[in-house]
Amino acid sequence: MDKLQCRLPFIFLLFLFFKVVVLFSQSVTNNEIFKAYDDLVGLENAGFFNGPEFKDEYANSSGVSRYFNQNIFFTDSAIEYNGQLYVNIPLEYDIFSDNVITKSQDYLSNFIVRLIPEYISKFTLEGHNFVKLTDSKLDLVGNGFYEIASIGNQFKLYLKHIRKDKERTLALSVQHSFTNQNYYLLQYEGSHYIISSIKDFKRVVPYRYKEIQKFRKDYKFMYKDDNYNFMIKLIEYLNGY
Repeated sequence: MDKLQCRLPFIFLLFLFFKVVVLFSQSVTNNEIFKAYDDLVGLENAGFFNGPEFKDEYANSSGVSRYFNQNIFFTDSAIEYNGQLYVNIPLEYDIFSDNVITKSQDYLSNFIVRLIPEYISKFTLEGHNFVKLTDSKLDLVGNGFYEIASIGNQFKLYLKHIRKDKERTLALSVQHSFTNQNYYLLQYEGSHYIISSIKDFKRVVPYRYKEIQKFRKDYKFMYKDDNYNFMIKLIEYLNGY
């Protein structure tokens, strides 16, 4: 009886919230509705901070860091977590461990949480869209988070961010630096193919390989200096855009 009495105010608030949503849903966006819900019940009550605490064991690092934003610089982002969309959530992508982390938003405590990878379907960070991909036929590394590079009718291209650690022994400590070892994942006719170089297209679409070689020659400077945008342009070309 006591538990029911404690929950009645909370249930009443939820009832009022969804009543308001029904009345005004035509004049607001879905993101505004989800944010209003999160503000009402709190992220803790919504089950968002249910992952383990995150600690950076490589705090002493130089050069390229382990994080997508080069440091733990949380930005308001969106994430689909355990079947629910959360917006305006402070997120950071730890490329080294392939995990998404967030921080508490209250004033009583300050801690960083590693979100449970199995609960994450997709997330957006600094205008970059990421999805979780699984393919039992490929030995994909990490938790399966890939950045969406280009989506078309025939070909879909994803970028896998990878950071490798390199240790450097100093006089009184060990310093860490990270290097990029990214690769692309091409989806074609329901299958995924790892693309590390132009030559990998030959086994995927051999009938168009000569076109691809010519395209690379036509954009050889972009291929060398801006490979990411070159790959996007190539996929758009293959999709007929």
